[in-house]
Amino acid sequence: MSTPDFKFLEEKPLQTAEEFSKSKFGHEEIANTLVKIIKNSPAPFTVGLFAKWGSGKSTVANSLKEKLPKENIPVVLFDVWKHEGDALRRTFLKETVRQLQEAGSEFFDKDFVLDDKLEQSVSRSSESRFTFPKEKLQQLAWPLILGIAAVAITGWAADYFGYFQFYQYFVTALFGSVTAGGLLLWLVKQSLQLFTTETVSYGADKFSDPHQFEQEFAHILCALKNPRILIIFDNLDRVMHDKVAEVLSTIKTFLEPQDVANEKREVVFLVPCDAKAIKQHLSSVYNPADKEGVNHAFDPDEFLRKFFNTIVWIPDFIPSELESFARSCLKETRVGLLDNDYVAWIITKAFRNNPRQVIQFTNILLANYLLVEQRQGPDKDFQDGFLKDNIPQLTKYLILNQLFPEEMDVLREGKSLDLDDALSMTLQTKTSKEFTGFIIQTKNIPIHDLRTFFTLRRSEQEKKFPGFESFVALLEDQSVDDAVKYFDQLGDFSQADLVANFSQAIKEKLESKTNPVSTVNLIHTLFAVLSQKNISLTATLYEEVNNILSTRCKQELHTIPPSILNDALLIKNSNYRLGVIPQWVVVLEDIGSGANKYKSNRDFAKAVFGIFATQPDYLDANQTQKVRELLGNNFANDIDIAKTIVASPTTQEKLVSPDYIRNFTNAIPNDGGAEDIILRLGVINSLQDTLLKSAGSETFVSKFTQIQTAQNQNTKPESFPEKSKVLEEFRRFISEHEPVFSVSGTAVKDAFVDSLSSGFNVTSDHNLRTVFVPILFEVKKLITSQKCIEIETLISSLVGNVKPDMLDSTLDGLSEENQNAFFDIPVLYETAANRALSDVPFREKFFARLAELRKKEFLERLLNTDFDRAFEYFESLGSKDTKYAFAIFGKVWSKFDSLTPVQKQRLFSFVNDHKANNDADIREVLATKISACLTNTDATLQQTGEEALGKAEHISKELKRRIAKESFDWVKKPEIVPKYQMHSLRAIVSQAEQLNQEEQNELVHFLFDEVVRLSLKQVHITGAFELLKELKPKYEERKQNFDDIRARIEKEENVDVKKVLVEGLYELKPSSTNKSNVDFWTWVDSQKS
Repeated sequence: MSTPDFKFLEEKPLQTAEEFSKSKFGHEEIANTLVKIIKNSPAPFTVGLFAKWGSGKSTVANSLKEKLPKENIPVVLFDVWKHEGDALRRTFLKETVRQLQEAGSEFFDKDFVLDDKLEQSVSRSSESRFTFPKEKLQQLAWPLILGIAAVAITGWAADYFGYFQFYQYFVTALFGSVTAGGLLLWLVKQSLQLFTTETVSYGADKFSDPHQFEQEFAHILCALKNPRILIIFDNLDRVMHDKVAEVLSTIKTFLEPQDVANEKREVVFLVPCDAKAIKQHLSSVYNPADKEGVNHAFDPDEFLRKFFNTIVWIPDFIPSELESFARSCLKETRVGLLDNDYVAWIITKAFRNNPRQVIQFTNILLANYLLVEQRQGPDKDFQDGFLKDNIPQLTKYLILNQLFPEEMDVLREGKSLDLDDALSMTLQTKTSKEFTGFIIQTKNIPIHDLRTFFTLRRSEQEKKFPGFESFVALLEDQSVDDAVKYFDQLGDFSQADLVANFSQAIKEKLESKTNPVSTVNLIHTLFAVLSQKNISLTATLYEEVNNILSTRCKQELHTIPPSILNDALLIKNSNYRLGVIPQWVVVLEDIGSGANKYKSNRDFAKAVFGIFATQPDYLDANQTQKVRELLGNNFANDIDIAKTIVASPTTQEKLVSPDYIRNFTNAIPNDGGAEDIILRLGVINSLQDTLLKSAGSETFVSKFTQIQTAQNQNTKPESFPEKSKVLEEFRRFISEHEPVFSVSGTAVKDAFVDSLSSGFNVTSDHNLRTVFVPILFEVKKLITSQKCIEIETLISSLVGNVKPDMLDSTLDGLSEENQNAFFDIPVLYETAANRALSDVPFREKFFARLAELRKKEFLERLLNTDFDRAFEYFESLGSKDTKYAFAIFGKVWSKFDSLTPVQKQRLFSFVNDHKANNDADIREVLATKISACLTNTDATLQQTGEEALGKAEHISKELKRRIAKESFDWVKKPEIVPKYQMHSLRAIVSQAEQLNQEEQNELVHFLFDEVVRLSLKQVHITGAFELLKELKPKYEERKQNFDDIRARIEKEENVDVKKVLVEGLYELKPSSTNKSNVDFWTWVDSQKS
């Protein structure tokens, strides 16, 4: 429904008294105040009326023009903006006279006329006279002079030859006739130019001297009927900088009437202006290079302070008054929907202190309202009710467009849908802070579909899907994230109707587009969004996209990332490949040739080859051959593409040709960065043996030689870690592709080995040299014996000097087979074994890597070198390696007799600690050696044997009995003196339970009879009693032995010996006595006391 009775508002200052009385902003009071100032101020007097643009300065000026004539004060209102292009002083004087004469004869002489010279120069008179041109006469001078000279010369000659008189007659006649005739002809010819008429004018120029204008202004003042006049310079702040300075200068320099003071003429000037704008104008004129923080001689504030005699400010408006004014303006439009609280509120917020802007914006709002109204209704852009629901939003949008055009352009160009998006954007504009502040302050009026307000129209698709055109714009601009947000608003795409309708909308949009670039951008972003949202559209849409890409957008197809096209089209339907794959191949040819027709790059090629690698069935036979040729001829040096096409055996077979392999290998830079070389060697190692052989094995070995030779030039220690990585790739090739390497010629392989040897020798640091060990060890089995010996010699020198940890980590880098075989090589074993004899840290690393046979061999060598060092090492061995020590115990036992007691003790401890490795033979020998110690008169050896027997819990009872029996038999021998062999007897007693009863009785009898009864040494007696205490003999059973000791006590004269005997017996006393022994123990007690 249209609005026939609308009204646009007039935008002009108030003119009449009736209008002034209706003003809601206090302009009437301001005008009355100025009347008082103008009537009573001294003259000349300059008043400043300061306020922002649109706040009513011109209204106040118009009010003064109505009020002051009633006080007999005429008013001249000079609009500086209106006359900006005119000459200021002339225009001002003419306008002053015009307005004063219009005011009436009661104020000004109606017959007053401005001086004619104000506008133009005035001519007074002229006269004519004859003139004779001197230049014409000057033209005759040279001919006359030349003629006279000729006559004089010929006269002299005639006189010299005697013909002077004849010559005189002849010359006189000839000269006279020629001269007279020539002069007459010349005068006739020049007669018109010899005499001319000249006119001379006399007059006065138009005013140009400032003093002339000042005098003319004084004449105007003299023509006033009343002494006082008000001159208003309005709209001064709207003109250019220079004009502002000119007006202010004119007021002070010649308009203030100094020359008519005696006439008592009183002039008051009123300058309504925006003070801030005036200051900017003045600064631009007097400080043209004005910069913040720079001090200048000119101060605009000081200038205005001196210029104005007084200043009146129009105060800020009361918000409620301004909102009421805005509401009245909206009502005045006669459009009911505009009479809205939100509309009035936001207009007031936007245009504070500026009623004129409120009026202007109300007209802008009305105009746009009428436009939208035309587009609202059935089958139109907007449904009925759109304006009713969106008037505040439309108002806000128009305000933002007016106040913040730069920021709105950013949103428009960025295809933003929601105004709130601006709050998260970084806007590089001067008013960005105010812009975002206004959005926040007016958030109660949200705008979620800016596109609607940008265009104030809707496409057919947008009628179905609001914001659709903005969505399309986002697709064309490839704004994936924002496009995804739009998708989130559409609904559930599992609904078939939504998918069908949306697909149709996209299809119609694609059909309507003609620009291939934007079309491809749209498709590209659409597919990216669909992939991210995991949404599929209709088959007809994909068919249309395929047709477009295969025809009118074929030349731009490559700008869509291949992976996106593959996922969206090619995987879905093999028919879609018929148009895409051939064009991809064309673009690959363009990239490879360097023609750059398609402005594509290697990233595109990499992506396409990656798809061919994972989907080799995409290519037919011809395309496969073309791709193989392209790879071999144009892309063989691209490492990323190479890694892609060697990813699987199937891909290699399909895409990799012998030419490609050769070209790729030869393209490896010999002196390139280690990282790049490593990557490229890794590609070669990924190839199948059949392909490598097809390219020629020597291709690779020769390239390896070249690379290694270049690497050898860098001897810096920090380069060796990278070298090790290159060497590892060489080793991998030899290990994983041994059949390829092995068929290379001997000379080629020898050259490679020589390059490795040279690299080994470029440094004397054996720790750095370790990087060569894995490759040297790997290659030696595939070369001649002579080269093999050279390699073993190099490695041997390293083994003898490298740090143990470094060698250990190096060997870890070998294959398990090579690790096991490393020290089986005689020269390497000998070097390492000799070093290990004295180098303990090395020995630990070395021994751990030896085979069983070598371990036994080394331990025997160590034993033969130094028993103590060997046993120290034996003791350090772990449980799994102890067996190797026991394996050589035959050699150990053979050295037993030559060992010191301490060494024997160490040997016994080792065997006992490891329980003789559960070896019966070793236990047998152990028992024999313990028995040998116990049957030796050397007390130290006896002690060694005793301690060993005490720890030999692991040996059998039979062996223990044998040791005890052999030891006891030895002690009993007559030749063993003294009989108290302390450690042997202790050992025997410790194993007494292994003896039979008869042997135990014999042992007790031996201790009583051979030691206690006969020994003279107290220590022997004491020791024997201690052993007897362990055996616990009973008086009833050993009555004779006890009585013999009693008899010795009774006879013993040595008090100390006697005491020891008594104490010894006392220690044997049982806890309780009986009839059989009570008398004996009573006697012992008596002796003890």
